[in-house]
Amino acid sequence: MGIIRQRIDVSELTAIQKDRMFFLMNNHYGNTLRIAFEHDLREKDWVLMLLNEETLEMVGFSSQMLIKTIFNGKEIGVLFSGDTIIDKEHWGSMALSISFGELMIDLIDANKDMEIYWMLVSKGIRTYKYLQIFFMEYYPNYKIDTPKEISEMIDYLGFLRYPDSYDKSKGIVKAAQESQFLKEDYQADAKPKKQHEVFFTQINPGYLNGDELICIAKLSLDNLNPFMRRVLKIS
Repeated sequence: MGIIRQRIDVSELTAIQKDRMFFLMNNHYGNTLRIAFEHDLREKDWVLMLLNEETLEMVGFSSQMLIKTIFNGKEIGVLFSGDTIIDKEHWGSMALSISFGELMIDLIDANKDMEIYWMLVSKGIRTYKYLQIFFMEYYPNYKIDTPKEISEMIDYLGFLRYPDSYDKSKGIVKAAQESQFLKEDYQADAKPKKQHEVFFTQINPGYLNGDELICIAKLSLDNLNPFMRRVLKIS
């Protein structure tokens, strides 16, 4: 079953598209409130949409925004990923990864004089695995300690985005009682032989309840792993 990839400005979304996006979120996440969904969506710049090639029904999406801020006296760009979901029927598809990679490359090309980082806030193993799919270096990472500057960036962005719920001691956005969480049927279990999956559960033990791990990766062509370079046809 084929998938059509689209990138659309949030301002161009139709009411029907928003309804479908909320349906997908509500189907996969507990404590999904329409008012919170709408608030999260309004601040974003783009939505990466996946459509069933035959029916044109939306089967997945990810909302994205570019934040420009001053860190350690220098302007940086931060690509921040918001609500993201793919219908279970399409798990394993590379469509969303390709859409994100294309957005990343466009942002790198448009901001050559500014360093850009991806801020991924992960409440699940599958989301965390995107870091390994894309990047040579990302943090937190079981293979290497997080450099001091990156640790400081994580704290800075954590307090910037989540001033009331960021736990600096753990690098975690703590879930409140009403926080959204991925339903049990859609959670992945960490495979004992997959060190990165086990690592995620160890540093974010509250992920099943909605605790979110803040992760950082530099967006640069040099930081792309060879697999994604081939997928995105980068020489």
